[in-house]
Amino acid sequence: MSRLDEPLARVLGARTAAAMEATLGLRTVRDLLRHYPRRYARRGELTDLASLVPGEHVTVVGRVVRTSVRRMRNRPGFLGEAVVTDGRGEVRLTFFYRKPYLAERLERQLRPGLVAMFSGKVERYQGALQLTHPDFEPLPGQIADDEARALADQPLPIYPASAKVQTWGIARAVG
Repeated sequence: MSRLDEPLARVLGARTAAAMEATLGLRTVRDLLRHYPRRYARRGELTDLASLVPGEHVTVVGRVVRTSVRRMRNRPGFLGEAVVTDGRGEVRLTFFYRKPYLAERLERQLRPGLVAMFSGKVERYQGALQLTHPDFEPLPGQIADDEARALADQPLPIYPASAKVQTWGIARAVG
């Protein structure tokens, strides 16, 4: 048996392989390597948020403008919100937490100025687009040396993904 025909469970672990098979139909290393990116972005290139369509599962790149956490009025818990922009449009990220320390951690993770990939289902709430509990992966910040600059100049693959398997998880698996 060739390495390309090896089951993903043997290479990536049972949990990751099960999610890839269930949501994307990927069973072997060959299947994974043939699951090509749908496009490439440059790190720091921001996604056109104006083109988001409610109901779609998307991965976008954006810069955090502001983050806030507040206690919910009509039920126990906390509401965390962040606003992300691409310079032309905005999308709100909404998170619900029962514990205050989880909400506070959100404020530390999503500081204004952070550029990250955000993945989730686009919804419309009170006339604005939002992603509720999106997964996110920060992108590298300032580039200090030549090696880091070379990494930042590499294209960023955006794979067809799902709610259970994010594009950056697929990229790690391919790597």
